[in-house]
Amino acid sequence: MRKLVFTFLISFVSMGLYAQDSVVQEIMTRGIELHDQGHYDAAITEYEQALALKPKDAFVNYELALSHYYKEDYDKTIAYASVAAAEESESGLQAVILLGSVYDQTGDYKRSLKTLEKGIKTFGDYFLIWYNIGVTATGHEDFEKAEEAFVKAVNNKLDHTNSHFALGRILLAQDRRVEAVYPLLFCALLDPNSERSAIVYQSVEQAFGAGVVRENDTTTGITMTVGQKGEGQAIRSAELMMSMLEASRYLEKYDTLTEEEIDVEVMSSFLRFMAELDLGKRDDFFTNYYIPFFGAVAESEHMTSFYHFIRMSMYPSSQQWYDEHAQAMQDLFDWLDGLDI
Repeated sequence: MRKLVFTFLISFVSMGLYAQDSVVQEIMTRGIELHDQGHYDAAITEYEQALALKPKDAFVNYELALSHYYKEDYDKTIAYASVAAAEESESGLQAVILLGSVYDQTGDYKRSLKTLEKGIKTFGDYFLIWYNIGVTATGHEDFEKAEEAFVKAVNNKLDHTNSHFALGRILLAQDRRVEAVYPLLFCALLDPNSERSAIVYQSVEQAFGAGVVRENDTTTGITMTVGQKGEGQAIRSAELMMSMLEASRYLEKYDTLTEEEIDVEVMSSFLRFMAELDLGKRDDFFTNYYIPFFGAVAESEHMTSFYHFIRMSMYPSSQQWYDEHAQAMQDLFDWLDGLDI
């Protein structure tokens, strides 16, 4: 008899919890709709009803924190997000990222980093936490920390376009144009046709052209510059090669080629050079993935297709080439799918 009563009580409690969860879900759905419409106070009123039923629930606390964040009430944002962040769930993870952003916006960079890095220990090597560490560090010109974070982000999620782009931009900002080319090219490959795509390819062109100044229409009027102080000899050699290849586009041997054909030759020559360059004991994402990946692209029969694909948002001629060479583009995509780096 006791067993039957106990089973009945467990069922009754479960039904009560299910009913409560259903009510909370209905309340939260209304709140989220109000938040998405910009009615933050009304959303908060709904969320507070849910909070009375489930005061420690990460989902409820995170949504409350988010609405207060949009109201720029950062004290309450921190209070609710801190509760949510204690739960190992998707909402808890989002709350950690929100806390990092709020601490940074309120001027506490160290606490922002500490919060995000603690999130890595709790939730594991999650790419979005690393990305937010990188964004936060970039804002404070802590480029070493930012580079480390963005590299870890792409290492954990190779198709995270924003991390490739951010990594390329901070490297370019430090005049590390040899390394900057790689994440920028990868970003262009992942995202060839968005509003940002033209900026990405312009950055690639900036990296190739930054070390070459042409003062007149002759090859004798070309000035080349190399490298930041403190760079390794291999990278300085690579930067010199990049400049030499860029300068070579003005040589007579290229007189019969179009500008686009010269671009392909310059880019592929550089990528092949880097794939063969001895970078010593360097062992990182660049040497293990970026450099061999693009070296393989440059050595393949698909380099021209790759070139037009990554620049079609900026140049109508490449868009036209893409439209007219459907089979060549499909061959590129099939080849990329089978590439094992």
